[in-house]
Amino acid sequence: MKLSSQFCKTHTNQRLEYHCLFHDAICCQNCMTHNHRACANIIPIDIAAKGAKESRSISDLLSQLENIQQSLDGIRQRKLQNIKQIDDQDIAIRNTVSRLRQKVTERLNVIEKELYDELKNLKQSGKSKLERESRKLQQTADLVKSHREQIEFEKQNGTDKQTFLAAHIIKEYVIGIEERILHMKSRTGTISLVFQENGDILDSIGSFGSLSLSSNTKTSFNMDEKHSKEVEQRESFIQGFDFSYKFDVNVKQDVMITGIAATDDNRLLLCGGGKCNIIITTLEGKYLQDCKLTGEPWDVAITREREGKAVATLPILYAIQFINTNSMVAGKMVKFNWRVYGIATIDKRIIVGGKNSLQILDTDGIKLSEITVPSISVFYIHPRENGDFYYSDCTYVYCMKPDGRHVFCQDVSNLDSPRNIVTDTRGNLYVAGHRSNNVHRLSSDGISLDVPLSKEDAINGPFAICFSLDQSKLCVSNRNGKTITVYDTMYAPQSREKDIENLLKYL
Repeated sequence: MKLSSQFCKTHTNQRLEYHCLFHDAICCQNCMTHNHRACANIIPIDIAAKGAKESRSISDLLSQLENIQQSLDGIRQRKLQNIKQIDDQDIAIRNTVSRLRQKVTERLNVIEKELYDELKNLKQSGKSKLERESRKLQQTADLVKSHREQIEFEKQNGTDKQTFLAAHIIKEYVIGIEERILHMKSRTGTISLVFQENGDILDSIGSFGSLSLSSNTKTSFNMDEKHSKEVEQRESFIQGFDFSYKFDVNVKQDVMITGIAATDDNRLLLCGGGKCNIIITTLEGKYLQDCKLTGEPWDVAITREREGKAVATLPILYAIQFINTNSMVAGKMVKFNWRVYGIATIDKRIIVGGKNSLQILDTDGIKLSEITVPSISVFYIHPRENGDFYYSDCTYVYCMKPDGRHVFCQDVSNLDSPRNIVTDTRGNLYVAGHRSNNVHRLSSDGISLDVPLSKEDAINGPFAICFSLDQSKLCVSNRNGKTITVYDTMYAPQSREKDIENLLKYL
């Protein structure tokens, strides 16, 4: 599409007629209908373009493009220098391999000499032993010959008596010689020089080393402070979510995960499942262990101010219970006069949702105060950055100040049975719609912005939602709490807030 084209690149026969302030996107009639239906602020493009040539946004864009061009030139120069470095490194590696080969050759020569010296010694030892045995055999053979000649002499020249006596004496010697011969036969064997080849020697020097391409991503240039801040702000704006993976929780058939919390090392604490346990898994869904509680938990919160601590609500027991997240061992319980569901930690306080009230505790569970609320039961609570907090009661989404004054109470369209609430780094709320099968996004002051996740994204009966620590992933207790579905966070450019304020004046 040409930069000056007035037609949509998706619907090529449709003119670009509208500007979505929330997404900072221009769109045609079809785009507005299909992609921006839930967006609150869409204005005609003629109004959006008024004064564009002299606007600050155009000046900032030109400055941004110039900075990007300088950055690209710097990167390209580094790449060209890198090419020369690779050529030099090739020569250096070849020289290193050559020296290494020379060392290997020298070492092989030493091994060969040591082997030949050992061979010489073994050869001499074997021959000496055989020569000694040969001399002994010759001496015995000479003795046998002498006895034989003596008997023959007596037989030819002596009397019968002389022959008989000589034979009798020699027979005693013969018996001894035969015993020696039998003994020698049992011990006589062949001595051999044997070389057992080391078959692993070639494998052990199968390589002089390993080669790889190593990437150093550290840059040698810096963006200006303003542009760096703009990039950081754009990266913190969540455009939407993309399905990544899902995993089932391996517990009873009537599993219903109603609460999720993520530790600093991205372990997930999962509440529910019809068991008196909190289930601990990795962010990828690998089961790690269970934490045995006194009762069945509904929700859990990490007490960031107390390292390695969490606290869970036990509705059936009218209690909360503390947990050591390092050892995953449950600690003391704090009792109430009614069932408690939602729980959150704000600064050095724990807020617990009770019957028509919010109980404010310190981090040791000691009651500090109580706030009366219109809700019979507060099912989920989430802290706001400024010390306020949000909560839901399956009908409305509320924001309340610490002194009990309501900031807003929202009945959001197409948000049925609101459950768990989380916030992103920009302060926007994400609320799970259990019966509407979606996740709504609201601004920090309660204005409905859009619906980033719905049935089309496989959302079905969500209960609890939780961001990973770096907010790169959103975990949803889906399918009525039976499955944990994980979505990748997708970032988009930040909307031009100042321009939006000016453009709204024309509406």
